[in-house]
Amino acid sequence: MPVTKERIQALKTEFLIWMRLTLKGHLKDALGKILYIAGPYHEGVTEGGIPYGSISGYLIYKGPEWAKKRLAIPIEVFNEFDYERKLYLMAFHALQTNITHLGFTTSIEVLLLFDYIREHWEQLVEDVVMANPRRGKKLKALSDPKPAAIWPKLRLANCFMTETSKIYMQTLMDVIGRDIVVRDPGINASEGRISLGICDDRLSGYPAVYNTFFEFQDYRDPERILMIHELEKEHHYTIILTTSEGLYRYNTGDVVEVTGFQNKLPQIRFYQRDHFLNLVGELAYERELVRAMEQAIEQTGIKVEGFTFLPNYPASPSRPRYEVLLELHPASGPPPNNLSAVLDASLMEFITDYRQMRNEFGRLDAPAVSIIKQGSWQELNQRRIVRAGQPKYIHIAKDPAFRDNFSVIRTLS
Repeated sequence: MPVTKERIQALKTEFLIWMRLTLKGHLKDALGKILYIAGPYHEGVTEGGIPYGSISGYLIYKGPEWAKKRLAIPIEVFNEFDYERKLYLMAFHALQTNITHLGFTTSIEVLLLFDYIREHWEQLVEDVVMANPRRGKKLKALSDPKPAAIWPKLRLANCFMTETSKIYMQTLMDVIGRDIVVRDPGINASEGRISLGICDDRLSGYPAVYNTFFEFQDYRDPERILMIHELEKEHHYTIILTTSEGLYRYNTGDVVEVTGFQNKLPQIRFYQRDHFLNLVGELAYERELVRAMEQAIEQTGIKVEGFTFLPNYPASPSRPRYEVLLELHPASGPPPNNLSAVLDASLMEFITDYRQMRNEFGRLDAPAVSIIKQGSWQELNQRRIVRAGQPKYIHIAKDPAFRDNFSVIRTLS
């Protein structure tokens, strides 16, 4: 996606507005450092001589100097492509400073970093002692290297808060050692900013109308395209953008919900990606699949590290079905033998078309749950984070070959 000088100026303006209003009520946090995790702002140069990189890193690279000084991790670290080296540098710099604020897209990045700090604690502390004896002495005195103890003034996190990420946010709070305030920064993408997360509910944002023309496709009636003044509260719309960079009526695939209005300007929050499985006409959206999986997890009492739905097409005469790649948390008990049946019931509860395809039309078999080796998701995310910087959760993989990324221990069906 092209990034122009005008876009950079708009990004700077957005950052200043967001920072001012985010820290309102958190003035003490302005005195500390931000643990911000981003992708490389410079990955290479195109054949035409244009540099390219990750927008998350580029935003900081082109940001104001005072903002760069607030970072716990120097921006040069974002351009490190050796994952182990990158993790070490991130941990080494983070441990030396007073962090009050976390900034990330999904909890994957910080959970991987915190895991690395815990696993390499003694060596990291020794290295900090060499570089900063006073700080190293404080770290040596800690009996439990939880983030809440390492950074006692850590109070705030900015990250995308969606229905599909809630299951991981509680895991993050458990790892930190206490609950902290979480705010959604709004919906941002390489194509352009959709909303600025400065609403009082900490979840919604205002559309970025100052440099983007918005159209809204009614989620229930795709033939109906609305302007911003025609939106209705609690309705869902797919975002269509026209930008100064040359995108014309570009369908982002992001579905938003209108949560309220400030005067005539709507407040919107991310609802779901227009992302679904549709093996036999059931049209199962990511949001509903995740809700069904969360309920199955709650009902069976297991703990998980991650999961992905993908299509499974057995040899005839068997019918197609969903397969769920599931990694159990190390503290979880063994999965119950009826996990597949529990999940099947949840899917039928949340997705009417799935229930019809299972029962009334007989087109789908019950799902298979494949338990994958522990650490599998961490290994995949390590490969993804070097390039993306901020990898998003993969709850749906439409290509059955995605299974080849993992080692399956057993399958429950």
